[in-house]
Amino acid sequence: MRRAIAVSCLCTFLSLPAASQVQCGGTERWRPKVGTNPEVGQVMVDQPTLIDLHDLIQLPEPVRPNDNVNRIVPDETHVYTVRAFMLKFKMESNDSDYHIVITDDTHQFTDTHGNSIGHSVVAEIPDPGCLEGKNHNFPGSTPFADRIRAARALMDARFPNAAKDGSFNDVGLPVEITAVGFFDRPHGQIGRATNNIELHPILRLCFLDGPTPQCSTAAPGGGGPPAGTVIQTASAPIAWTLVLHGSGATPVSTLEIAM
Repeated sequence: MRRAIAVSCLCTFLSLPAASQVQCGGTERWRPKVGTNPEVGQVMVDQPTLIDLHDLIQLPEPVRPNDNVNRIVPDETHVYTVRAFMLKFKMESNDSDYHIVITDDTHQFTDTHGNSIGHSVVAEIPDPGCLEGKNHNFPGSTPFADRIRAARALMDARFPNAAKDGSFNDVGLPVEITAVGFFDRPHGQIGRATNNIELHPILRLCFLDGPTPQCSTAAPGGGGPPAGTVIQTASAPIAWTLVLHGSGATPVSTLEIAM
């Protein structure tokens, strides 16, 4: 009896599809989105710039290349750290990215008709199993892989029961996001920024709603916890400024928050 059960379990395990067999989407400007493009070495991964959400969406919008390979240099070599509210997210049906809408304290965000634009930005976490894009048409490695995997793992840990059918999940939590700047084309996306900048991909994600921040972590050099580990950061509090903008984009007051 024991031998039969063991054989049955082994057969079930071996029948699972291999990662190379996963059906993935993703084509448009795909290499810059995930970091398999030739200019990825110019991305300032370890030199993030702390920037206010409204300053981010007022950056000049560059001309986008009409290909899936080239990164806009220097505009898309910058890495930004933004503190905002994660309002909602969904898993996109076309490429399996986590499409995250972050906003200011008004919680207003751009809808499909472009209403309420100027308060939100789209941040995205690709599917770690789909970094080679649709049908694996964009092969190559990315230095962002471990960080993407860790950020995705944190999202899955925080929202284990999230809908993954293309519908939005409501969140409403303060976060800190460190990600590569990426300029998408406007196509009616929920949360679109005025200048069409996105934070794509997210390299580090922190939830700031607990007594200590809960952050994704990855060790590109091989040391520390394994990629994808979800940890609580050190007990030292993080103090940050939440800018209260009222109904417009001009700050009216600030509130110091220690977490």
